[in-house]
Amino acid sequence: PSQELVRIHYGSGTAGSADRNVRVELFDFGMNRVRTLVNGARRSAAMEFDEYWDGRDDQGRQVANGVYIYRIDIDGEQPRYGKILVLQ
Repeated sequence: PSQELVRIHYGSGTAGSADRNVRVELFDFGMNRVRTLVNGARRSAAMEFDEYWDGRDDQGRQVANGVYIYRIDIDGEQPRYGKILVLQ
């Protein structure tokens, strides 16, 4: 993580729908929030986006090795989850 970025790729709805508010957060394995990448950002419908994580927490500290969970919340949809494995 100190030399690479993690790319989180997602879509923001279907064609014809209104713009959506998006929040992307990362959690440690105990579901303690580590970092908020995006909070309340407006994303155009029917488009795909990338958010990047540099392996740091909200205070700018490098996170420890382990499994991290990301959650993508988009207005009107079920949250989406994924896993990231951090190894140095």
